Amino acid sequence: MAFEQEINLEVNNQDFCFQVNQAAYDKYQSTLTRPNANLKQACTNFLMGAVKPEQQESLKSLLQIPSVPMTITAAVIEEYLPDVELRVKPLKGSPKK
Repeated sequence: MAFEQEINLEVNNQDFCFQVNQAAYDKYQSTLTRPNANLKQACTNFLMGAVKPEQQESLKSLLQIPSVPMTITAAVIEEYLPDVELRVKPLKGSPKK
């Protein structure tokens, strides 16, 4: 099942709408696992591919500011990923910590 979500952010008083889907997220994650991965470029590519076409020029200028691509990507991904409740259980017979 493909998980698709529209995420709206306001960045420096500008509104942006990102269409994020499983393929875009997977491509972003895959890019990060490559040797010598460039985090800034991976974030920029992810955002430029997800933002509405009419907002690309405005976003492109913001992405030139240091750390902005990573900050926006983190916000988009945090909103995109579903909440999952996890709890690590000890193995049977293992000593308690």
